[in-house]
Amino acid sequence: MAKLKELTVWMENKPGTLAVMAEALGKAKINILAFMTDEAEGQSRVRLVTDSPAKAGKTVTGLSLRFSEEEVVGVILANKPGTVAEAAGKLGNAGININHGYTGSEAGSKKQLVVFAVSDPKQAGKILK
Repeated sequence: MAKLKELTVWMENKPGTLAVMAEALGKAKINILAFMTDEAEGQSRVRLVTDSPAKAGKTVTGLSLRFSEEEVVGVILANKPGTVAEAAGKLGNAGININHGYTGSEAGSKKQLVVFAVSDPKQAGKILK
């Protein structure tokens, strides 16, 4: 389990905008560990975890994009049915609300990174160790 910083970046909802930001992060040698994007309030909302959140924030600011930062919990789970349910159940049983989360892995891979934005990151970190 790791405490991570998640950036939520707001950008225009049109083709190519995610690519522009991702390219800028790549040129700055920042690796995107996980991300999800959706449409909200007429804009694209991109939530991302990188290997260098402070540097990513500076890079995003350089693109004149608005962003916020939030502490989230990242946990490496086995890539098999039921593991996300088990982790979510532990959090729920402890009274910790999951505000949003995301994961992804290649079929056949052994592990997956799951990101949870929760009401109590410190307690969630203890539970998901």
